[in-house]
Amino acid sequence: MRASVTPKTIAIYVGVEKAVIIPKQDFGEKFVLCYQIIARGIGMSITVEQH
Repeated sequence: MRASVTPKTIAIYVGVEKAVIIPKQDFGEKFVLCYQIIARGIGMSITVEQH
């Protein structure tokens, strides 16, 4: 799993060549908090997969 940020969107990849694309404006003032939650979730899934 991975995510990327562009100036206008966040893409959360959920499979090979499959992603959920969310406009940043949908997060409003909570953008940074939401992205941190996404990043932590991805980091945790990577840690679990490695063990």
